[in-house]
Amino acid sequence: MLFVGWVGAADVAQAADNDAGAKIKAVRIAAKEKFAQSKALIAEKARQASDAAKTAYEKAKAEYDAAETPEAKEKRATKVKAAKLKAMEKLAKAKSVIAEKAQKLANAAKEEYEKLKAEAEKK
Repeated sequence: MLFVGWVGAADVAQAADNDAGAKIKAVRIAAKEKFAQSKALIAEKARQASDAAKTAYEKAKAEYDAAETPEAKEKRATKVKAAKLKAMEKLAKAKSVIAEKAQKLANAAKEEYEKLKAEAEKK
């Protein structure tokens, strides 16, 4: 009877070991599943980032290509010419104002000279 009791205890111990082993396996499987889910989420985020970068590249390339068309180049050249003409116009206006002021100063100096000359001749 003692042997039967001992065998029964061994079976209980074996069953407990098997149960603990099963729990450890279940925890390992759950951890592996979570790891796989994390890797899948990271891969999805990387794919989304890659797609966003590809879209941004394609948009920038399209804008560059559009800027390199003959029409776009001509439009830029026209804008540059217009800006140069506007700057030249401002410069011409500034020179004109300066010339007018210089002429006024010269006239005033000439009048002063004539006045002083007339006074000197009277004496």
